[in-house]
Amino acid sequence: MQEAFAIIGTGRLGRALASALATSGARVTGWNRSAARRDRFGEAVPGATVSASMARAVEGAGTVLLTVSDDALPLLADELAAAREDWNGRLVAHCSGRTGIEPLEPLAARGADIAALHPVMAFAGQTDADAARLQNASWAVTAPAGSARDHGFALVRRLGGHPFAVGADVRALYHAALTHAINHLVTITAQGTDLLSRTGAPDPAAVLRPAMEAALANALARGTAAATGPVVRGDAGTIAAHVAALEATASDVLDAYVAMTRAGIDAALAAGRIDEEQAGQLRQVLPPRG
Repeated sequence: MQEAFAIIGTGRLGRALASALATSGARVTGWNRSAARRDRFGEAVPGATVSASMARAVEGAGTVLLTVSDDALPLLADELAAAREDWNGRLVAHCSGRTGIEPLEPLAARGADIAALHPVMAFAGQTDADAARLQNASWAVTAPAGSARDHGFALVRRLGGHPFAVGADVRALYHAALTHAINHLVTITAQGTDLLSRTGAPDPAAVLRPAMEAALANALARGTAAATGPVVRGDAGTIAAHVAALEATASDVLDAYVAMTRAGIDAALAAGRIDEEQAGQLRQVLPPRG
């Protein structure tokens, strides 16, 4: 019998999951409160069915995946629990990074296995490409030991991913780590390309790509030992010149630059790349803390 999945929430991740599951041979039904988003889901995932009713979408599904915002989870869980009396043998999982399984407790009370399954991946909104990105992605799994965790791990592996357990008590810290490393990387990259464009560089992305890719690979392999640049050289004069240039022409970037430079100084000092005197000289040329 063909395995059935329901996707509740049809944004980027919901469409990617639906596409990957449909490609694997599963029967997939999607639902969203917005009719326009339901239509978009149907267009993006031709192998899936679109339901106009949440209750109908989950009716025959052995696995229900909630790909909605964190704030929407408690109400949605209550609605799902009210939609049917018996959830025994079914897995209901949300894909929020920050949240544990607490919002899904109403479903556990009706017999469902519950889990939080979060892919460590960035999605661009191109469904086929995003579905391919699920292959080899790591997934954080928060679930009670036993069938719920087994179901969660099995689903991640079905999608070609690599599950690892994250305790509910450190879920926010886990998500902060991802946000800091991934989302802030996007912000820094956008700021860097904007600054380069102000210098007249014709293709800032092409200029940055080789060095940024090398820096990322080195940082993942070697940590702070991979750091290069004026901080690890103790070059306070260069940092002072950067601050002056940003104050004069790009004050919107200055706070981020100063914050990251302070963090870089602390890391370089802790790693023995600079000494206390050099650290003090570097800090002295930064604007005072607000």
